[in-house]
Amino acid sequence: MKAELVLHSNDDLLCVNAARVSMDKESKLFTFRKDKPKGSDEGLVHYLADHRHWTPFSHARFTIEANDVFINLLNVNPEDIASAVWRTDPLKGSFKFRTSLFGWANLIKKGFVFDHYVGAVVNVLKQHVPHSLKALLPEIGDNVKSRFPVWETEDETDPAFIDVTMRETIPIFIARQR
Repeated sequence: MKAELVLHSNDDLLCVNAARVSMDKESKLFTFRKDKPKGSDEGLVHYLADHRHWTPFSHARFTIEANDVFINLLNVNPEDIASAVWRTDPLKGSFKFRTSLFGWANLIKKGFVFDHYVGAVVNVLKQHVPHSLKALLPEIGDNVKSRFPVWETEDETDPAFIDVTMRETIPIFIARQR
């Protein structure tokens, strides 16, 4: 058995490589349909989103912070915030929330991100995963405006907000038992 830490940039490439790991394949550079019509990474991202294969989109995770609560936690369904963590920091006067790209897309689609913050959240996600976000939220346009700012948390030290991606090579009978 072997476990390797996957060093990544929390980007579209992480999502496609998570999808291809079971076939022991990996992309080094994100490819586009216009350059590679069959088997492009852009095509794979859209295929995964169209067929609701959500797990590759769960590897890219983002912590977003604002001066106020920007998620409607009162009416949210527990399944919509599975694996999410959040904290209110009274000293800084801020609220931070961490979930996967798939989690963020779900929260936006279902209206749990307050309207005046949606644009700012989308803009943070677009910086890292523009192609995956476009596949998951095709209805979101290019020029999304926001009335209130959000920002990504830098240099996180809270253990609840830190996670890693591992690539494991294990015998099939052990993988099936997991």
